[in-house]
Amino acid sequence: MGYFAGIRGDRVDMTAHKLDTFNTKYALSGFGRAEKYFGDYTLYAGLGYAQRIPDFWEVSKGNGLNLKKEKNTQLDLGATYHKEQLNFSMSSYVSCI
Repeated sequence: MGYFAGIRGDRVDMTAHKLDTFNTKYALSGFGRAEKYFGDYTLYAGLGYAQRIPDFWEVSKGNGLNLKKEKNTQLDLGATYHKEQLNFSMSSYVSCI
């Protein structure tokens, strides 16, 4: 059995000089994954959460500094098979944005 996890934090400072406006946004992302090994087969399941801060092109439109961050939660399930030169994998996911 294997367990994997990660976390990431981002800070973005945005300035609209012509409007004399400054804004700071924070985003947090993380994931967890479990794997179960059966000889040549591996089954896995993962759960992740991510936030995305609007990019330059999105912020530069109209009232862009007030855009909210995008949030995504995703569940992954899958299986892999490795034997000599034969590799096979199957995966699926469901995501809520």
